[in-house]
Amino acid sequence: MLLDILEFAAVYLVDGGRLSLWMPTANDEAVELEMPMHPRLEIVSVCVQAFNKWSRRLLTYRRLRDEDVKDFQPARQAKKEEGSTANDLNSFRKR
Repeated sequence: MLLDILEFAAVYLVDGGRLSLWMPTANDEAVELEMPMHPRLEIVSVCVQAFNKWSRRLLTYRRLRDEDVKDFQPARQAKKEEGSTANDLNSFRKR
């Protein structure tokens, strides 16, 4: 779900636009968590708010300009080329 949000933001944010979201996590000090990433977005800040047995991270991303991104093809475009649009997948839309 987080990757879907990042993909949506990469497509619809303007250059330099920002996305902030909360990511809940378990409080396990021994494990370093991997942040969800997208080639069109860079992480600007990560703030952690700890609770008893869990915590949450406020992740802030900034959309990069097209010139700053190399060899990127949006996942949505790739799916359209394969013919798997919502209209193709849902027969009730053809009525």
